Formats: sequence, structure tokens, C-alpha cells
Amino acid sequence: MIELLKHLDVSVFRTLNLCGTNPWFDMMAQSFDMLVSKGILFVLAFCLIFFTKKDKLVSITLLAGMNTAYFLNTFIKNIVQRNRPYNNIINVNIRHMMDSFSFPSGHTALAFTFAIIAAHFYKKYTMVFYFIAALIGLSRIYDGVHYPSDVIGGMILGLVTGKVLLVLTKELWTNGE
Repeated sequence: MIELLKHLDVSVFRTLNLCGTNPWFDMMAQSFDMLVSKGILFVLAFCLIFFTKKDKLVSITLLAGMNTAYFLNTFIKNIVQRNRPYNNIINVNIRHMMDSFSFPSGHTALAFTFAIIAAHFYKKYTMVFYFIAALIGLSRIYDGVHYPSDVIGGMILGLVTGKVLLVLTKELWTNGE
């Protein structure tokens, strides 16, 4: 069963990674990478602190959630120590190299943490938040830096982290009023 899952992981990786080079896909993948790696999501979360009371709560929850997801992700990566696909598979389109381990995808974890928390507070944009998070995850496979299971692991980590932070924030905020 494990071998079948590994084979499926590599097959899906190859399909998404080798689907051809497309300048538009390359630009989109680079943009999604920058959203996370250049801290743009953190800046957006921080800027909310200057608005309404609700926006301050959102900002604090987003910042706490993304920082928690980042540290958990780093901890898990160092325990699992899974190599990047380009270290294990030949003929990979590598759009940029990474110097950390592969599982789980940190970009995806942060994106889904952001999505679940932001969607909780700004319900009308729920589909947008999750769509962007999903595209960030897919772009990590397209870039050649993650297997699909890394992205799924990052998604689960992000959703669980975000949900836990929402519960904690609700408790703290309602008990503090």
C-alpha cells in the first residue's frame, strides 16, 4: 500500500511539474511564491491592526496562526527530513532550489492558515482565500520543490493550526470583554 501511495505521489508530481513550461504559469507560480516567501501575507495581516477592533482581532489571529504554522512546519520538516523531489527524481523542471526539507510544504501551510482565519472573519471572500491557497499549493509542485503529499500535509497543518487559533482567539477575546 505504501509503495502504491509513493508511486501515485511521484506520478501526480510528474504530471503537474512536467506539464510544460508556460510563461503565464511561471509568472503566476513566482507571484504565489513571493506572497509567502517575501512576507507579503504577514504584511497584509499586520496592516489590519490599524483598522477596526474586528480587524485588530483578525490581524492578531492571522499573525499568531501563521507564526505557529511556520514553527510547527519547521519542527515537522526537521523530524521527517524528506528530500525535495529534484533530489530523488530525474528530469524535473526546477524553477528554484530550496535548502530545507520537503515535508510538509511551508508555503501551503501558511497559505491555508491565512485562508481559514481570513475566511472566518470575511466570509464573503471565503472562496477567494481558499482558491489562492490551493493555487499556492499547486505552484509548489509546478515549481518542482514539493511532492503532492507535501502540499496535502501543508494544507492539513495550515487548516488545523488556523482552526485551533480561531478557537483560542474566540476564548481569549470573549473572556477579555
